Amino acid sequence: PMELRPWQPANETIFIQLLSEKSINTALRVTGDLHTLFTHYLATPSVAISVDNTIVGGILLDEDIDSQTLEKTHAISYFLHPDWQHQGIMTAALRAFLQNYQHTTITAEVDAANHPSIALLQRVAFTEVTQFTNIFGQTIRLFTKETT
Repeated sequence: PMELRPWQPANETIFIQLLSEKSINTALRVTGDLHTLFTHYLATPSVAISVDNTIVGGILLDEDIDSQTLEKTHAISYFLHPDWQHQGIMTAALRAFLQNYQHTTITAEVDAANHPSIALLQRVAFTEVTQFTNIFGQTIRLFTKETT
């Protein structure tokens, strides 16, 4: 069965292996030291996605403050090892994860060419807000979800 659990210091190796996976690294545009990144996510509400006690992915959440409204917002990222994709695991994981967040705005930025991720966000009730070109020249679609 699929379960979500907080990242633990002992999970660093699998975290780094997953984020070093070419398709995941490209989709998340990971830059910098993965050890530092892992240490950062240990201190956030981020979770590992486990199937039959094997970590196969993760959901990462960064808290932020909207500079205009001064309200707390959250930016979400997620990843799943390619061997586990297209099985409904991430849809179930995101639905379960999002139940923990009430009365907040969650944002997600997705490369416009990443159609599976866009479909996933739409399945879990995110709404597209805008599109922009990032510093790497990629077209990014911005989605938000207002939790109740």
